[in-house]
Amino acid sequence: MRVSLGHCSLPRRTPKGVEGAQPRNSVIVWLRHDLRLQDHAAFAQACVAAPHYLVPAFFLDPKLLLARTDVAELADIPTIGPYRLRFYLEALQDLSSSLTARGSSLYFSLCSPAEGIAHLTQHLSPEASQLQLYHYVYSGQARASEEIAVAAAFREAAGDTPCSINSSWGHTMYHPQDALQALRQQKKSSRQKADSQTADLDPNLFSDAAQSLRDASLFESIPGVMTDFRKAMEAGGHVEQPRPAPSSLPAFPRSLHSNMPAPEEAVGLYRLAGAEGALQGLRRLVSSGGDSEWPAGDGRRDARSAMPFAGGEAAGHRRLQEILYGSQGIADGAPAPNGRSSTATPPSSPAAADSSQGAQAESEQEDPSANPLRLDSTLGGAHQQGAVAGPAADPPGGAAGGQINGSDPESPGQQHSGRAMIHGFKDTRMLAGGVDNSAKLSAYLAAGCLSPRQVYWAAKDAAKQQGADTGHSWLIMHLIIRDFFLYTALKEGARVERPQGLREEEPQWAHSPEAFQRWAGGATGLPFVDACMRELATTGYMSNRGRQNVSSFLCKAMRQKWWVGAAVFEALLVDHDWAVNTVNWAYFGGVGNDPRDRVFRTVSQGMTYDPDAALIKAWLPELRKLPTDYAHKPWEADNSVAAQSDFDLNKKYVAPLLDVSTQIAVDYGMKRS
Repeated sequence: MRVSLGHCSLPRRTPKGVEGAQPRNSVIVWLRHDLRLQDHAAFAQACVAAPHYLVPAFFLDPKLLLARTDVAELADIPTIGPYRLRFYLEALQDLSSSLTARGSSLYFSLCSPAEGIAHLTQHLSPEASQLQLYHYVYSGQARASEEIAVAAAFREAAGDTPCSINSSWGHTMYHPQDALQALRQQKKSSRQKADSQTADLDPNLFSDAAQSLRDASLFESIPGVMTDFRKAMEAGGHVEQPRPAPSSLPAFPRSLHSNMPAPEEAVGLYRLAGAEGALQGLRRLVSSGGDSEWPAGDGRRDARSAMPFAGGEAAGHRRLQEILYGSQGIADGAPAPNGRSSTATPPSSPAAADSSQGAQAESEQEDPSANPLRLDSTLGGAHQQGAVAGPAADPPGGAAGGQINGSDPESPGQQHSGRAMIHGFKDTRMLAGGVDNSAKLSAYLAAGCLSPRQVYWAAKDAAKQQGADTGHSWLIMHLIIRDFFLYTALKEGARVERPQGLREEEPQWAHSPEAFQRWAGGATGLPFVDACMRELATTGYMSNRGRQNVSSFLCKAMRQKWWVGAAVFEALLVDHDWAVNTVNWAYFGGVGNDPRDRVFRTVSQGMTYDPDAALIKAWLPELRKLPTDYAHKPWEADNSVAAQSDFDLNKKYVAPLLDVSTQIAVDYGMKRS
């Protein structure tokens, strides 16, 4: 593997003023969670500047692979685990191919962004008449600190060379200007009159994204309740049209060489960073369920995975088209973003790539946005979404049909229907297993392979072409929910990261290393919780419904620290997004913006959303021979059932960690019947 560690090994350049040197304008595009060319403001703006050189650069900070130091209870696991790392490497490989096709290249280095930007700037400055840095900004203290450090390193390395930094915001569907204006319009409408408080926003308010997005006071009007935010956006929110990808790019300096590691070399990056111990620590944490081989060090995909899709812009577009038009629609050339045929090779790659928390459980008549914790995994994966307000809020029939997509207990996630899943999305999105029960777009959104605006307009176009809005508006609603999490993080700033979250007083937490490891390793004795946690550890993915349950179980039933659970998700999830994950975990920890103290009853939830126990039997082979009801409640298997199923609770599985009656809705059986 040809990857530099710690600093960029760059050749010395000809100083300014030396005969033969020609001053040139040079641009660096710093990439992080925006691994695409379409709808990319930084690339578009950089091309308008018409520089002589343009250097797209991605820096993988080795400290993210090393054992983390900010969570004392998890001192031996990395921030980024193998599944997300492999997905990012696939996305970078795809982007590299796309850049090459446009006459450019991708610069990759295993070093901190500040160090990498400094060395690139020093390399370019001797021949540069002007230096420009373009990048997106992101929420969260760590990302803000990183952006500040990069800006300082860039200016210092530029020396006497004129330089400028251009920052953009593009992680939400609604631009901050448009989101805040929609909220003001809603306020104006409710008062039936205009006043100074509802005047239009200054159009230049977000011209400097890096500065304005760090000012939490600008986001004071973001509601604390998801429904209020959703209604305002649906009534007056404007979604910008996505930008097309540039057809060509300025030259990449010949003196720079790209050393992109292949996706299968993910484990080698841990070794190169000296982080093998952290990878082993992660494996130990999640191995109490019995399989010492997971997580796979190279992030390879398990055959049972409900998230079998590769990373990258091309793969993201293909998945989006599958959702909206089905596999036949792709074969027939369904329209793709920016007017391309979906059968054509996406411009982001020379070859199409192969195909990621609680709120009230909802009936079909309920307003789904009343549950603010629902998106990442519904779009495909992170950790948001739907809990139970006591026994009465644990209904049995939240999803029509009740079949997990794929009933083979060996590989329940790998079966595709071929039909456009958008038509059944409203009914299947809350199921606990299957590839096509949910959109599986969250990993592409988290890595920036797709922008939410692209998904929005693709859904709008598909609904128009198909002559009916079957599930399209539900997909868009989940994008609005995602925006709510991101804007909540901007509004609350550092408060959302505190142990007490948005509350004034911190709840009394427990932390039992033994009990926590049983949760992390899928050995709590509660089958639905254990199946979801083993799926996460083995594949980097867990359904929306699963995330709701395991987080509620950890925080509300076990009383364990919510931020420690969030760190486990951060290490394992292929679709981890800091703001979405953190806001959701604070919610489930009882310290977020949940207006009610909701709790999931995990046994009842499993029987509702994994009715055939397909997910349980796929990930808990020790329960595979049990009848369905007993797979959900193995402690109820009497001697006759146990003998017929060759089952012994204490020898083949594990006794429940806590009183199982707390995990069953009081009137669940009555409501089921």
